[in-house]
Amino acid sequence: MKTILSASVRRIILSACVITLLAAGGCRSSRKAVTKTSVPDVPSVPAVVETPQQVRNTLAIQFDRLASSYGNWTDVQMPVKADITSPMKLSLSGRATLVRDKAVYLSIRLLGMEMGALYADNDSAFITIRLNKLMYAESMDKFTKTFGLTLGDLQDALLGRAFYPGQGTLKSSDTKLFTIPDEEMPSSGDSYSWILKPRKATKGVEWFFRILSPTGDSGAPCVESLEIVPSASASAICRYSGPVISPDGIFASNAEVNATLGKRNLRATLRWTFSDAKWDTGTKVNFSKPSGYRRVTTEEVIKILKSL
Repeated sequence: MKTILSASVRRIILSACVITLLAAGGCRSSRKAVTKTSVPDVPSVPAVVETPQQVRNTLAIQFDRLASSYGNWTDVQMPVKADITSPMKLSLSGRATLVRDKAVYLSIRLLGMEMGALYADNDSAFITIRLNKLMYAESMDKFTKTFGLTLGDLQDALLGRAFYPGQGTLKSSDTKLFTIPDEEMPSSGDSYSWILKPRKATKGVEWFFRILSPTGDSGAPCVESLEIVPSASASAICRYSGPVISPDGIFASNAEVNATLGKRNLRATLRWTFSDAKWDTGTKVNFSKPSGYRRVTTEEVIKILKSL
């Protein structure tokens, strides 16, 4: 018997998929192991920094360590779960395939059934709801070029890695591309945070990374959050947690988004299951625009979101 979703459920699933998209806004065939929570040992960082020059020297070292913790990857497949708490409450699970700098594909499931999919490449983004043949399609310019970002930048944002807009994942040679405020760091505690801000201005938006570094030799730096400076119309923060060491460097298991767009609040968490990840297998995403689907416009989606 063919399953038909109610209009309200269709609206919720479509909205949830759009929210998930916004929250992001040498091949080997063997499966590689992932070690959770631990991070590489690094030389001790002084617990007390007294002069501005010492602060600058210490942060320069931390910048290099952060960049050095990022290995190269070509593709990954793993389970993912999206927990949305505002403007509605809903949990979606599925499987993600990411091809670096080229494609993102999420197969969306609800109550064990495939409800649809989210696909994005450097040209377009699609959300499809299979059972009722609904499709949302939009140019990726809406999510990337408008803000000077690339699909690879969005992948880094989803996975908790620092990047420079338009130029990819952070590299040790990128120091001149960022502003690193040399404010006094805490003189005690297990860790301290510092700001990493790209010098390149993103159109209409000011943002920065907050980096967490250990004061001892307990681990390497990692991205604590990606923060958009509040403005009259929008503000957002994406907090990262659960750092894991993969065969291709450090990633964050969880990305928790809390954003305000006008009068609307968005809260959602993406949870990646790195323990079941398959890395660098040479996988490719084969997606074609479905036929016979009714296209839902951006205006309709905005209207749905406003009604929630």
